[in-house]
Amino acid sequence: MPGNAFKYENQLSVYLGSFVLFISVIPMVITYFVVSHNATETLTETLSNGLKEKSILISRNIDRLYNQRIVEIRNISQADVFETDNTEAINKYLSEITLENPHINNIEVSSLDGIILAHSSDPDEIGQHLTEFYPSMKDAMKLASRGAQGDVYLSNLIKLDDGTMGVILLTPVTDDSNSIPIKLLMLETNLIAANEIIEDIVIHTKNIQHHVYIVDNDGLIIKSTDNSVHIADPFPDLKLNPELLVKISRQDEVGSIIYTNAEGVRVIAGYSDMAEFGINKALDWSVITIAPYSQITKPAEQLKEKIAFAVILIGLIVFIIMFIVSRRIMRIIWSQANYDHLTDLPNRRLFNDRLEQAIKLSKRNKQSFALLFIDLDRFKEINDSLGHHTGDLLLKEVTNRILTSVRESDSLARMGGDEFAVILSGLKEIQFVDSISREIIRLLNNPFEINDQVIYISASIGITLYPQDSARANDLLKNADQAMYQSKASGKNRYSYFTRAMQDLSVKRHQIGHDLRIAISQEQFELHYQPIINTLTQKISKAEALIRWRHPVHGLIYPSQFIPVAEDTNLISELGDWIFEKATLQAKRWQNNYDPNFKVSINVSPVQFKSKMLTHDWLVHLHKNSLSGSSVIIEITESLLMENDPVITNQLLQLRDAGIQVAIDDFGTGYSALSYLKKFDIDYLKIDKSFIDGITAFSSDFILCEAIIIMAHKLGLKVVAEGIEAEQQLELLSSIDCDYSQGYRISKPLAVDEFDKLLKKSQLIFPSQLQSI
Repeated sequence: MPGNAFKYENQLSVYLGSFVLFISVIPMVITYFVVSHNATETLTETLSNGLKEKSILISRNIDRLYNQRIVEIRNISQADVFETDNTEAINKYLSEITLENPHINNIEVSSLDGIILAHSSDPDEIGQHLTEFYPSMKDAMKLASRGAQGDVYLSNLIKLDDGTMGVILLTPVTDDSNSIPIKLLMLETNLIAANEIIEDIVIHTKNIQHHVYIVDNDGLIIKSTDNSVHIADPFPDLKLNPELLVKISRQDEVGSIIYTNAEGVRVIAGYSDMAEFGINKALDWSVITIAPYSQITKPAEQLKEKIAFAVILIGLIVFIIMFIVSRRIMRIIWSQANYDHLTDLPNRRLFNDRLEQAIKLSKRNKQSFALLFIDLDRFKEINDSLGHHTGDLLLKEVTNRILTSVRESDSLARMGGDEFAVILSGLKEIQFVDSISREIIRLLNNPFEINDQVIYISASIGITLYPQDSARANDLLKNADQAMYQSKASGKNRYSYFTRAMQDLSVKRHQIGHDLRIAISQEQFELHYQPIINTLTQKISKAEALIRWRHPVHGLIYPSQFIPVAEDTNLISELGDWIFEKATLQAKRWQNNYDPNFKVSINVSPVQFKSKMLTHDWLVHLHKNSLSGSSVIIEITESLLMENDPVITNQLLQLRDAGIQVAIDDFGTGYSALSYLKKFDIDYLKIDKSFIDGITAFSSDFILCEAIIIMAHKLGLKVVAEGIEAEQQLELLSSIDCDYSQGYRISKPLAVDEFDKLLKKSQLIFPSQLQSI
């Protein structure tokens, strides 16, 4: 029967799904920002460092070319031809070298003051001054005029006539040791190989398109792969950042990042100062690699996109897995919250929801339904004696049998313990409810075979009808529960319909429970005592303490009206302690005044043994008041012994050890086991009034009573016959050696002062006359 529970399941699914999405997305977002930020920062730094490394690589390659040219000019300068004045021979030598070396554009020999003496290709320049053609060599010539043979002096990078990048090398080729005038050898060489190195590095660089600039100390371009600039133009970024010239002119920051301008169009990634690689300080220029900022960051942005995709994909997979798992967990949680794990039936929570739905549906369709409460009889006894495992198997079998007796459209639930409930919907006639109830009782009466043991149980069923009895779920549940208890009280193994009288009784019980709490606090109770005589001596030797409630409104209330309520509300423990204390103190007074062996008998409810440990408080009370345990007899029922509860057993044994005697009340009306009589060292059997009422000479009751007395005496027990109301009954019991007698024929229960009067006169009066006192 669908209902709100399924609506709650869907709502829970939505909430749980949203929560899973939330906890999946948040880590994804955090992961994306952390990973992508770190990755892009690292990649940007790596690419920038890559540009620095290219600057250094180009610088080192150019430096290598410089060194090769230095070696070449030194080799050329060692020729003997320079030690003569044979100009023709020198020109021929120079021409041959130029033809053999394509990287040499021109070779000239000049005097120490710079007048050209020989030329490899253009004789027209002979006689002219070197500085006319190479003005940048003026400083180098000054150095060379003071240098030794073999020293090489280099010019800065220059643009040659053919447009290539080149350099001028100058070295003395003679000395004045043989009175030969010192000559200077000048070599003009191109660096075509350096151009090729630069272009190759630029072309084969992956991920980023950048340009290489070679600039002098003044920031003027010597060489560039950027076609938008011209040789001798200022380096482009100097226009926006003039302070860069200071950094470019430094000679101690090889490979450092000059600046990074994220807001600008371009970024200078790094440079290398050739002065670090050159031979002298005249060689002073820098290699700079630059790229647009967008080109630097583009690979990082692409990486960020890939990371985002990966994070989203992984997050989606995690979300799907978590959603599937959470749905599974949610269903398990929902099932555990709404179904009984043992029988797989709906539990009380889900059944209540289905009951609400049944009310709405029946109201809409103008139909009625029946609610059945089923309680198993004797289940606790089976559970305790055969074990919980057997009890669980029994409950499963009970479930299967009940399911076979109801329709698929009906709702069966386990309400807890050994209680079940059924909703029989769509009722047209009451006979259908009777039929189902009888079938359930019949099926459960059949023996169960569990673990090779045959088990017999029965069921008590309470029935209430909608809308005849009530239109509210809570009232229907209470009605069915009250009807079930009526079945229990009527002898079990039956079904009962709810009636208004049950409701009135329930209200009355509730009021009694409320008044009981007030009565205990205000001590509205009193004890009456019914005498128990020794049948042989006909003297009063014992008294049974019977509680009475002096209600301020309703007057005297007897135990049968409030003790069951006290047991249900757990007030019996407090009430029982009060009875024990009052009765034992009264026993002490009667022992002091009349008979030192006088005993008081006190009824003890099974609930008292289960609610707390009685023995400690009771034994402390006896010791405190110097009372012997033999002054007290506690009366229990046979069913208490049959429960075989270790807690109860332990307390009974402690009472026995303290000298307190035990009597079995209403003997013969319940389940009897003679072994328990010896195990717990029982002292008295009280024959139930139902056997005494019908006793006559040679009747079955008379024979039963005689058998009980003979058996008890054989076991060393004393017998008390209760409920004696006729002289003939007393005489017959005396004839079969009944030890003690109790009943209205002897005396009704009396208040303390009346009982005192009876004790004073009991020694002089025959028992037949006690009734009149």
